[in-house]
Amino acid sequence: MNIYRDGELLVSNLNDIEELNGFWKRITKEISGEQKYIKIIKIDQIPMYDAYELYILQHFDSIESLDIITITANESLKESIEGLLQYSARVLEQLPDIYRSLYVDIERSNWEQLIALIEGMEWMVNAIEFSLILNEQTGEREELKPILEQFKCNLQKQFALMDQLLKDEDLIGFADVLQYEIEPLLIKFTQN
Repeated sequence: MNIYRDGELLVSNLNDIEELNGFWKRITKEISGEQKYIKIIKIDQIPMYDAYELYILQHFDSIESLDIITITANESLKESIEGLLQYSARVLEQLPDIYRSLYVDIERSNWEQLIALIEGMEWMVNAIEFSLILNEQTGEREELKPILEQFKCNLQKQFALMDQLLKDEDLIGFADVLQYEIEPLLIKFTQN
């Protein structure tokens, strides 16, 4: 196996999993020391964003190359914010269809949409938390900190309410929260 970092060959013909383990520890420590992050791992040119360590262990004998693609904290912050804005725009586009369906007879496809929305919004909270960490590390874009903190706080407050409404099977109340709380919250975030 050949191992690259950002396209540059670091190790060639690595054939021992213990060697790989030692190398992996060294390179991740080095990346962290440079205040960088692993963005993706290309395994035989196929990008993987997560669960790559398990995949590497399970397929060690058949992998020909690993390319560790890194990103700076500043670049990561920029990508995280862009991802949040793009996701917010997509949610805003689909949100009316979701909450309208909750006011009438809900179908299975609507439930799937609703579950995907909840999972996506949980991702948003995690992305906001990561962005706040990056913001702190980089000292860049300090104006984002209060916006992100407020957005996170408001989302978490609405999640707690939405969770209770789902437990109570109050779909009308849930639709109201989406329409009158979440939608304006996303609009305000995208405008800021």
